[in-house]
Amino acid sequence: DDEGEMVGVVARVTSTVRAGGVGEIVFSQSGKRRSTGARSESGAALKRGTEVVVTSYDHGLAHVREWQEFAGELQEDDPTNSARGET
Repeated sequence: DDEGEMVGVVARVTSTVRAGGVGEIVFSQSGKRRSTGARSESGAALKRGTEVVVTSYDHGLAHVREWQEFAGELQEDDPTNSARGET
């Protein structure tokens, strides 16, 4: 089952994902460079070169979010984050 292996993979957009459309991502998995079709989770466009994270994978198509957006949510959910970087 590829879905479990794909969720959480960080990838780079190699073919622009148009708004509501499909593009392509490339990523490394098990030491091999692989690519697959991708759609933005939000339906927004993603430019070539954008770093993304796979949130789900179904029927050969990865659903992705921008890594910066995803990482920002992770930091907001971290209860120890409020004290970081403050002096």
